[in-house]
Amino acid sequence: LSDVTEHPGFGIEGVIDARRARLGRAAWVADIATVPPGARSPAFAFEGGTAVSFDLIETLRPGAHDALAAFRARGIPVSMLSGDIADRAGRVARDLGIAEILHGATPADKIAALDDLRGKGHRALMVGDGLNDVAALAAAHVSMAPATAADASRTVADVIFLRERLDAVPAAWRIARDTARVVRQNLALAVIYNAVAIPLAVAGWVTPLIAALAMSGSSILVTVNALRLNRAGARRPQ
Repeated sequence: LSDVTEHPGFGIEGVIDARRARLGRAAWVADIATVPPGARSPAFAFEGGTAVSFDLIETLRPGAHDALAAFRARGIPVSMLSGDIADRAGRVARDLGIAEILHGATPADKIAALDDLRGKGHRALMVGDGLNDVAALAAAHVSMAPATAADASRTVADVIFLRERLDAVPAAWRIARDTARVVRQNLALAVIYNAVAIPLAVAGWVTPLIAALAMSGSSILVTVNALRLNRAGARRPQ
């Protein structure tokens, strides 16, 4: 096999014994070979020959149902963007209870779907692991990929999760949400402290000792508030 070229969203092409061959979407393989009517993807053919196709069975990652249930419980909608054919993608979507699905999607289609969500004011979290997901992972507001994902997917993703189970996704979302809340609380505490302390200091009512105690006390307060994240994480299932 030589001159191997990957075509994201379509398949892989190469030369075998001086004959060009393609493996991928049936419609794409049809550009160089005869594809029987109703042939399923993926299909394989030598240039000028007749394509053969075969079926695939998708296996869900552990924790997939739990991950989606966690987001639904928070009222967060979940969509599925798949490059697979309609019946295979639909089978997985029905198993997971996903109503909104885009099948047969190319990388450009996935980017367009994310842009549409952004135009509606949504901030989308994209989770993917394949070469076809690279562009969408880069285009999403925030993206995650497993450690077993394609190299390119891991490179562009904002977050890499190491565990096999997909419940790592809602776990990371909860950590981010809790962290953002604590940051806002600490900023509010800092504003309140300065709004009170600075006028008192300007008026000359604060001695150096009181100023030192107040500054130390405010630092301890925001640190203790941030440490609550550790306790919250310890209470969550790992």
